[in-house]
Amino acid sequence: MKIRAGIIPHPGEKYGGKLRKKVFNVLKESNPQLIIYISAIHDTSNLSNKIYELKQDNFYKKIAKRKIKVPRYEKLNKPEHSYGWVEKEIKLAFPNAGILVLTPVGSNHHKMVHLLTTLMKAWKDLIIIATTDLIHYGENFNNVDMLQVPQQLFKVKKEQHFINALAHSKSDVHNFFKQNHLMCGPYAIELYIKVMQKLKYTGKVVDYYDSSTIDFKKEINIYTI
Repeated sequence: MKIRAGIIPHPGEKYGGKLRKKVFNVLKESNPQLIIYISAIHDTSNLSNKIYELKQDNFYKKIAKRKIKVPRYEKLNKPEHSYGWVEKEIKLAFPNAGILVLTPVGSNHHKMVHLLTTLMKAWKDLIIIATTDLIHYGENFNNVDMLQVPQQLFKVKKEQHFINALAHSKSDVHNFFKQNHLMCGPYAIELYIKVMQKLKYTGKVVDYYDSSTIDFKKEINIYTI
């Protein structure tokens, strides 16, 4: 079965670019012509709990003659780096695809879950990509409890449990959304996993990214679990 959905991190290309390339290579196998990208939201001030359109590129043009219509959403009029930092890579990997970037704010977007589930069943040339960065630690994030050596083992173990729950679309994945320090983009991942559960999809870990230093002037130590 070809993989048609994935979760990626969104640090800059020199940090997470190699990982994203591996994920994109797997998704390319389904020859996607349409991409729905579910972005994180880092600044929710003055925003309502609803779905926003961050950006679109030829998406509505490509679906104009299709039977299922995708509504237009209110534009998100503020920058959001969880797509901006990876946009170039996505367009390079999928040069012919129409892209729609949606930004959920808040939870319980039942209509969107239904729409995405319906589209995935109807359009075999559609893929969904969601994004999050996992545990943010260090003095900049007021989170220094996980800096013990070796290699911040507690942090890695906690991420491993979460990634395992995501890959298997387990119902207990929702317990992780209550842990604010675990990830940015919880709304994106919650929406994504609800769709995967509706589709009865399970997944696999293609690659794993971690920056094990808070001093980015030093060489980044990336390791794999």
